[in-house]
Amino acid sequence: AHWDVHRQARNLGFVGTANRGMALAGDRDVVLLNSDAIVTPGWLGRLAACAESDRRIASVTPWSNNAEIASLPDFCRAAPVPEHPERWAAACAAVEPEYPEIPTAVGFCMLLRRRCIDEIGGFDEQRFGRGYGEENDWCMRARDRGWKHVLCDDAFVAHRGNASFGPLGLAPGPESMQRLLAAHPGYLELVRDFIDADPLAPLRRRILDGME
Repeated sequence: AHWDVHRQARNLGFVGTANRGMALAGDRDVVLLNSDAIVTPGWLGRLAACAESDRRIASVTPWSNNAEIASLPDFCRAAPVPEHPERWAAACAAVEPEYPEIPTAVGFCMLLRRRCIDEIGGFDEQRFGRGYGEENDWCMRARDRGWKHVLCDDAFVAHRGNASFGPLGLAPGPESMQRLLAAHPGYLELVRDFIDADPLAPLRRRILDGME
């Protein structure tokens, strides 16, 4: 594989750095991957295949032990990094993917489609320059333009993460949520309705049954 490393002359913060990375990627799709994520065999190819399955997909998120609405084995509950992440990845890959729609991507590992970036732009540095909430804002902006966000249910990426952020994917404190809700008043209701319905439950059970 070919890697390019770009060093910055000054600290742009997460949002500015992510936007710079999106620009440097040219006309390609982008994957944002946290430094505390642990990838597994085949993860990137599966995310790409999922993204190519529907032209209106804006973002793709894999399963993880710690990914809020995309968490395994328990919904919206962080679990420790498994001893053998590749076993979880194999169990996910063994099922026929459905690529179910989710209300928002989960920022620890998310593929963003270039076509959507070109249409709606990158992250909002002015509103979310300090970080937290920028990916949720981006996802809502995409939804407003008819794009959708999906779970790549045949991929698994482990995540050490911080269990205190909770199912809405925002840092502690009211500022992040206030900034997000100022732009998207319906965000909380959208995510809470998804959590109440838990449409991913059958998919989790299918994967867990395959691990027994």
